[in-house]
Amino acid sequence: MAVSDVIISFFELLEAEGRALRCFAARFFFGAVLFAAAGVFVIIGGALLVAAFCSFLMPVLGMTISLLAGGSLALLLAIGIFMFGFRFADDGADEGTNGEPKEADGDDGAQGTDDSGGKGKPEGGDDTAAPPSDD
Repeated sequence: MAVSDVIISFFELLEAEGRALRCFAARFFFGAVLFAAAGVFVIIGGALLVAAFCSFLMPVLGMTISLLAGGSLALLLAIGIFMFGFRFADDGADEGTNGEPKEADGDDGAQGTDDSGGKGKPEGGDDTAAPPSDD
């Protein structure tokens, strides 16, 4: 292999990695923008929900208990949203750069094994050799 082939192969690999990085960066930025926009609406909706819940409970339970219930509801919603966000962010960890699942290479690190289930040729032997003669 000539030096020029090595250089050409290196730059082809660099180009492919650059395309993969650009694709990942675009997907990450798009997800971050959507997550931020959804976060704004969740905050507005949550605040209105807590205010409505507090004003509904105020005549029945009083101001202190209704604020406690509204704050508890807001805290539970925030915990649920964070858990969903972390689970959603972790779902892409097993995907390749093109969105398809990564394939396992089947290498479990075992030494001296083959894929034939133990019926392969013996260590150091040649399965095409002729049988020994009886001379």
